[in-house]
Amino acid sequence: MFHHRRWLSCHVIALLLASVVSACGGSGGGASTDTQGQSNPSAPGANTTSGGSTALTLNLAPQLTAGPLVFAAGAAKSIKDYGAKGDGISDDTSAIQAALKDGRTNPDGSWIDDYLGSYFNGRPKTLFFPAGTYLVSDTLQWAGCCMTLQGQGPGVTVIKLKDAATGFNQAAQPKPVVEVILNADNQGTSNYSFRQNIWDLAVHTGSGNPAAIGINYMTHNVGAMRNVLVRSGDGQGVTGVDMTRPWPGPGMLKNIQVDGFDTGIAVEHFEYAPTFENIVLNQQKVVGFKNGANTVSIRGLVTTGNATAVINGSFSDQASMVLLDSRLENGLGSGQAIDNRGFLHARNVSTSGWGAALKNKGTVISGASITEFNSGVAQSLFSAAPQARSLGLPVKETPVFSDADINQWVPVNCFGYGGCQVANVLQTALNSGKSTVYFSAGARLVFNELAVTVPASVKRIVGMGGVINGDANGVNGGGIRFIVSDNSAEPLIIEGLGYGTKVDHRGKRPVAIKHGFYGYRAQAGAGDLYLEDVGIEPLSIVAGQSVWARQFNNEYDGTKIINNGANLWILGLKTERGNTVIDTRAGGRTELLGCLLYPSRPINQSLPAFLSTDAQTSYIFSTSVYCAQCGYAQWIEETRASDTRRLAAPGVSRMPLYLGY
Repeated sequence: MFHHRRWLSCHVIALLLASVVSACGGSGGGASTDTQGQSNPSAPGANTTSGGSTALTLNLAPQLTAGPLVFAAGAAKSIKDYGAKGDGISDDTSAIQAALKDGRTNPDGSWIDDYLGSYFNGRPKTLFFPAGTYLVSDTLQWAGCCMTLQGQGPGVTVIKLKDAATGFNQAAQPKPVVEVILNADNQGTSNYSFRQNIWDLAVHTGSGNPAAIGINYMTHNVGAMRNVLVRSGDGQGVTGVDMTRPWPGPGMLKNIQVDGFDTGIAVEHFEYAPTFENIVLNQQKVVGFKNGANTVSIRGLVTTGNATAVINGSFSDQASMVLLDSRLENGLGSGQAIDNRGFLHARNVSTSGWGAALKNKGTVISGASITEFNSGVAQSLFSAAPQARSLGLPVKETPVFSDADINQWVPVNCFGYGGCQVANVLQTALNSGKSTVYFSAGARLVFNELAVTVPASVKRIVGMGGVINGDANGVNGGGIRFIVSDNSAEPLIIEGLGYGTKVDHRGKRPVAIKHGFYGYRAQAGAGDLYLEDVGIEPLSIVAGQSVWARQFNNEYDGTKIINNGANLWILGLKTERGNTVIDTRAGGRTELLGCLLYPSRPINQSLPAFLSTDAQTSYIFSTSVYCAQCGYAQWIEETRASDTRRLAAPGVSRMPLYLGY
C-alpha cells in the first residue's frame, strides 16, 4: 500500500512478454492520469500504405497497472468472506462459486425470483478479490446481470486454473476458466447481460490445459473488462478472451493483455458492436484478433509473434472493423499482418517482420505501414471524388485517478432505499476535503432529486458498480444531480454508478464519466468531457467543448446526440430506436469511428440518421434491420450555406466512410 497521491502521464508501448506487468498507465488504478496524449495523423494520401515500420508515432499506454490497488474496507463484499483462501494452494472453486451464486440462485441452481424481470438489474453485485492467487479446478460462472469482479491489480490478484485440470483437455469441447452467463439454465444467448464487469485482475490457465479458454465474456449496453491479464502457463489453450456466443456487446475491453493462446481475442456474430482500446496480444499461435461478423472499433492494438495479427470477416464479408493507432510486430518475415475479408478502415498502423501490412479481400497491398486505408468507397454529398480520409480530430486519453492513500477516501454513509435523501449526508462527504468519495456497492433509491455541488478538492466519485435509482414520481425524476461549476484544471472522474445519477456540467473543469448509465447536461462554457463505457440518452454538447466518447450506448427515442458547435470524437457507438442519431450544427465537428445503428422497431422514414448544418463530419457505421420500416430511408442530410442535400440509404448495411468536410 502506498501513502501518497500523484498525477502522471505514460506514453510507452509495452511489447514485452509480460513476465512483469508495468505499474504505469492502466484505467482504474495507480494514482495516475493521462489527459494530454494525442493522435492526429497527417496522412499524405488515402487508400495507401507507406514503407518503413518506424514511419508512424503512437502515443498510447496499453500496459497494465499491476497493483496493489487500494480500496476502502467495506466498499464491496470480499471473496474471502465466503472462505476463499487465495494462497495458491487451496482449491477455492467452491468458495468463489458460492459467492457468485449468493442471493441469485436456489440450491438446485434455479432462479431466485427477481421483481425486475429475473435479471437482477436492481440488485447489482460487486465481489472484491484481495491480492492473492485463487486456485480453481472448474469454470467460475454466475447467473444474472450486473456483476462486478474487482481485483487489486493483475500483478497481485490471480485466478489460476490447476495444472492438468479435469475437463480442460478435450479440444472439441473448449472450457473457460471464467464465464459470464445470463442464468443457470442457458448459456447466455439472451441480450440482457447488462453491466458485467471484470476489473483489475489476472486469469491464468495453468499448464496441461490445451482446451482452456481464459475468459468467456459477454456484456450488453454497458460493461467492461478493464486492466486484465489473461495468460496461458505453457503456451497452450484455445482462446484468451472468447466473445463468440450470441451476441457480444456493446461493451468495452480496455487495457487487456493476452499471452500464448491459439487465438488472443475472438468476436463473432453481427451484433452489438464491442469497443477495444489498448490491447496487447503476445505470441498467439493462430491469430491475434479475430472478428467474425461484428462491428468492432479498435484503438491501440499491439501484437507480437508469428500468428496473423488480425483477421476481419472470418464468418461474414459484412464484418466491419475500425483499427487505429496500432503496432503489429515480429511476424514471419513474409505474409501479411492483417487479413481483411470484410469492411476495414485502418489508420496509423505500423508493422514489422511481415511481407506487407495488409491483404485486402485476397489482394496484397504493398507497404509495411498504413497511414490511412479504407476498403470501401468513400461517399460525399459535396465532392465528386472525395479522398478517403476521416476527419482526424485530435484524440486525448481518458483521465484516470486512484488515490493510494486510504485516508483520502471518504464514504457516503447512506444505504438502501431513501437513505441518501438527507442532503447533508452526501454534501458533507463531498466537502470533506478528501480526494475520493465512494459509495459502497449496492443499490440506493433517491425519490426526490438531490442536487449537490462537487468542490475542486474531489478528484473521483466511485460507485463500485452500484446504482442510484430515481423515481418518475419524484421531484425531477429523483436521483442525484452532481453540479460541477468550478474551473479547476484537474479532471473530475465519476464512475461505476447508474440510472439516477446526473451530471450538471457548468464550469470549465474537465469531467470524465465512466461505467454506468447517466444523465448529462452542459451549460455554456462547460469544459471538456470524456465518456467511457456509458449510456447517456440524450446527449447535448455546447460550443467550445471537446468530447471524447469511447463505447457509448444511446437508445433515446428522439435526436440522440446534438453537437452544437463542439468537437465530438466517438470510438464505438451503438444506438437503438429511431430518429436522428447525431445532429451537428454551428461549426461543430463530429468524427464517428465505428457505429451500429439498430433501430429494432419501425421508425419515421422521413428522418435522416445524420444531420449536418454548416459543420464538419465523417462517419463510419453499420446497420442491422430485421423488420419492415425499421431501417433508415435517408442516411445523411447535409446543409452548407443554403444548399441542402440528402443521401438515401442504398439498401446495403454498411457505410465504409462518409465525408462531410
